[in-house]
Amino acid sequence: MCESNPNCSYIYTSSIGYTCNKTEKSCSSIKFSTESEENEALCQSIEVENPNKICSLKSDKSGCEEKLKDSSFTSSSNTAGSGSSNSSELLAKGIELIIILLSLLL
Repeated sequence: MCESNPNCSYIYTSSIGYTCNKTEKSCSSIKFSTESEENEALCQSIEVENPNKICSLKSDKSGCEEKLKDSSFTSSSNTAGSGSSNSSELLAKGIELIIILLSLLL
């Protein structure tokens, strides 16, 4: 079981012998001895401390590495922020238009 799970290591206990022990490892310390489709899912399941990064499979598929989150994710959050400033600008222009119309009526 430990051979297929990089979060496990064997520990020798004299009374039991070798047992598989689950250990928490950091993203960059995960190394793979064989290529598997499950490796990418395993990397993605590991949490990282920096909220701006994710754990993903290295390009050579030898292990995991921390990368900045996808630029499309950050650009969508920036778009949401700029959307609120756009709505503020529209509101200001709308108020300006109302004032101009009121002044024309008087």
